[in-house]
Amino acid sequence: MRFNMALVLAAILAIFPFVANAQEKPVNDLLLMEVDIGWFRLLGEETVSFVVDDQVSDGCWTSVDATKTAVKLQFIRSGYTVIDEISDLGAIIRLQGMGYKTSTGQCISTVSVDLWIRDYGTYTRAADGIDSSITSIFFRELMTFEYLMSGGPSASSRRIKEKLVEMSQEMLVEMSAKKHELKEAVAKLPDSNGRRFWSDKLRQF
Repeated sequence: MRFNMALVLAAILAIFPFVANAQEKPVNDLLLMEVDIGWFRLLGEETVSFVVDDQVSDGCWTSVDATKTAVKLQFIRSGYTVIDEISDLGAIIRLQGMGYKTSTGQCISTVSVDLWIRDYGTYTRAADGIDSSITSIFFRELMTFEYLMSGGPSASSRRIKEKLVEMSQEMLVEMSAKKHELKEAVAKLPDSNGRRFWSDKLRQF
């Protein structure tokens, strides 16, 4: 997947404005345990990109376009703007199907709905009094729902569509719950400038 490096770097700087010039400005740092801060990337995010990875053969999934439309509708109803291209920023929803028809004429398929975000990591080593670091920007899977199904080919496409719509609904519920968990985790921390700062930011979403 390709993306505009300049835009992504700008987004990272916008998310962490307190990093720059840290020695001269107060730093509102917090430590959360057992919380994936990748969910910060989705707070306030209203746009999701949609991609389909169709690896189902032998006519076992002929309703790909209808399935994509039905799943997109779930996100639109939940207040998201959906686009059909990979955005340089924002979340990515991938619908994936892998399957085939067996020698007995049955369709076996594994279908999934995946939520991806762009993340980054930095590795730093010190030598001769100088800190040298490498930063990588990459795609990371934040959540996935997967299901294995089998059955006759006449009903396979319909069942795949219904299952992907069902899993997208489950994902939307879980996304909302994860955002709420993040807010609760920050609210439970001891009072500090950092907690007040992030609690105020989280209340905006």
